[in-house]
This record gives sequence, C-alpha cells and structure tokens, in this order.
Amino acid sequence: MNRDVRVTFFQVKSDAEKRERIIRLAEEYFEKKEPLVIQLPHQKALEYVDLLLWRAPKESFLPHTIKDEPTQDFIVLTSSGNNPNGARSVLNLCPE
Repeated sequence: MNRDVRVTFFQVKSDAEKRERIIRLAEEYFEKKEPLVIQLPHQKALEYVDLLLWRAPKESFLPHTIKDEPTQDFIVLTSSGNNPNGARSVLNLCPE
C-alpha cells in the first residue's frame, strides 16, 4: 500500500493554547464526521484529555471514547499504537 503521508506540526506557546488546539481539532473532525485518533503517552494523559473533551467547549461537550479495539466512534483516545476507528488522521501527543 502506497499512501502519501503528510505531517503537520502545530506550534503552541502555552498549556492553555495546547488545550484549545486539541479541542478545536476534535471539534473540526467531529463536525465533519471524520475519524480522529488522539494518541497519548500514558493513562494519566488519557484521563486528562478525556476530562478536557467532556468539559469543553463550555456550551457543550465532545463525544469520544477511550478504546484500543475497533470502534465506529469518530474521536478515539488511545495510548496503544492501534488505530481503533480506522482514522486517516492522528493527533500525536506523545513525546516520540
């Protein structure tokens, strides 16, 4: 399989800006009904982003799930190398 891979780096200057970027990207993908995997380094980070997406945006929340097994959910948080929803886009929040 020969797929073109495109990498986009986002520059953020503060933790608040990083949280806003995560929320904004998740919103965009959810509204377009396109799958997105948010890759996180460990359980504590999974819990943090999980709470973030349930509490933001302030007037709503972003439906999502934490899964490593196949799912139809649009926004999936995972700390494994799996792609549970077959997303073409991954928001990698891991150090590597």
